[in-house]
Order: sequence, then structure tokens, then C-alpha cells
Amino acid sequence: MPQGQRVGVVGLGAMGGSIATRLAVRGYDVLVRDLNPIVVQRLVDQGATEASLAEIAGIDLLVLSLPSDAAVHAVLAELAAQEARPRIVLEMSTVRPETVRAVPAAFGVGVEVVDAPVSGGPADALGGTLSLLVGIDAPLTLLARSVLETLGAVHLVGRLGDGKVVKLVNNMISMSNVAVAAEALQLGVDLGLDPERLYRVLSVIVTTNMFGDILSNEAAAIVGGLGFAPSLNVAADDSFALAQASHGSAPEYRRHGSGEPDRHAAVDHDAAGLDRLGRVSRAIARPRRRDRRQSRTGACRLPRQRGADTITVLDRRGARRRSAVGSPTSL
Repeated sequence: MPQGQRVGVVGLGAMGGSIATRLAVRGYDVLVRDLNPIVVQRLVDQGATEASLAEIAGIDLLVLSLPSDAAVHAVLAELAAQEARPRIVLEMSTVRPETVRAVPAAFGVGVEVVDAPVSGGPADALGGTLSLLVGIDAPLTLLARSVLETLGAVHLVGRLGDGKVVKLVNNMISMSNVAVAAEALQLGVDLGLDPERLYRVLSVIVTTNMFGDILSNEAAAIVGGLGFAPSLNVAADDSFALAQASHGSAPEYRRHGSGEPDRHAAVDHDAAGLDRLGRVSRAIARPRRRDRRQSRTGACRLPRQRGADTITVLDRRGARRRSAVGSPTSL
């Protein structure tokens, strides 16, 4: 048990607060800092100590869990103005790779900087079951590894900044899964299936129960007749990846079996592409209404849109017909 080992946590949001709680429960002497006095008091009630950035600056190990690149830069600037320096900095925020790569310059020589974003949620942090995506330019010291292993499983993915890259890739996949699962559930409902029965079956048959994990709340809304209206921050994390691609670091998508770029498959990396991603996020958040136009078989017709893809479906008589797919999640 690391009795008396001092650890500072700056940023006490859903993840940072849970990380601080886990460390305090496991015996670390945790100093906390956040602009929100309510979350600070919550941690103090759990055994942590409130501290200023000046007091945290000379700590053994500093955890940064902040909401944006701007917040990371602001905290780094204030910490760099202090005379004392932390021994180790764990940068656990979901920010751009270049942001964490700038951390060593803020502190100078002698500070171990570890890129350590996480996969998992607050419950995983509290239970010590996070996946930590670690990028570092030197071997992990004993203290850094000890703190990380208190929070979950350590996955060494490369050099400083590479952890952020893996995190952004993982977020893109996760958010895509949410959007696809939501659209698929709504499609089943639109085509006449009982939503509760559909959800129960999909929760069992979809690989690793991903459907049940990611859509429990949204499915309950659809089953209850409220429509699908989740709150997804798709554009925020994925915009990091798009911005990275705009610098030419991401390969073009290619047509299957061809060496030529596929303009329809490639992600638009300019401002228009980011605007489109924002429109997608907003479209997902709106409930979809069933088209009142019914075919003779009673199946719902999906409205045809310009440039929409089509799929082949079977009506209730088993006959093939083509339906337009105008999904708001089609990029």
C-alpha cells in the first residue's frame, strides 16, 4: 500500500474525479485542484486535500485530466511559472498528440512525462479496470507504473503522443458503433418490429454484447415510444483526428482493388468536412419519425434523398425491392 506517496490530480471531471477517488481509496496522499468547488469538496470528503497549482507543482506525481487542449496549455503555463517541478507528469486528457508532446518543454529536463489516455469510463476508474494507452520516450519508473497499475491495465503503445493517437482512433470506432447501432435499432422499429423484443434479441446476438452496452438508455427511450435522442459528442473527439489528417499524416482511402483515391470514401479534412461532422452529430441527436407513407404490404418506405445509397430488402411477401437509405449518419 503506497501510504504517504503524494499524487496531485488537476481536473476533477467524470474521469479525473474517479481517478482521484481510486488513488485516495488505495492509500495515496491525493492533492486535488479544479475550478469547480463542488467537485473539489466531494473529493475532500473522500480523503483528498485541496491544493493550489503552486502547492501541487513540486509533487511526486502529477495527473492531468482536463477537458481540452486549451485547458492543458493554461495549466502547463501556470505550472511552468512555479519554481518547483513535479517528478512525473501523467497526461491523461483526451487531447491532440502535439499537446502532450509539448509538455516536456514546459517543465524542462528532469521531469518524466507519460502520455496515458484511457479507455473506459468512471466506473472502470473507480474499480481499477481502465485500459491505459501509454506512450513514453523512456522506460516507466516504478512510481509511474505503480500509479497506472492501480488504475488498470497498462498497454505500451509507443512514444510520447502515440497514446493520444490510439485513444482518438478508439473513440472514432466507438462513436461509429454507437451511431450504427442506433440507426439499426430505429430501422428495425420503422420496419414494424417490436422495439423491446428487437432490443432483447440484439443484446444477446451482437458480438460481445456491444449493442446492450452502448445503447441501453437509447433503446429504453425507443421502447417507451420517445424516439432516439442520445447526447453524443461525436464531433469533439473525432475533430482531433480530422485535424490530424488535414496535416497529411493520414493515408487516403482507396477503392477496393484499385490504387486510385476514392473521393466518396475519403474523409473531407477541410472546414466543410468538420461542418459536416457537426451536422451529423446534430442529426443523430434528433428523433427520427416514421414516414407516414405506407406500401401495400404495410412496410415503411424510407424517403429517397438525392445521392442516397440504396439497399435491397425483402417485403412481407418475400419480393425484392430497392429502398433508399437517407441515414443522417452517412458520411
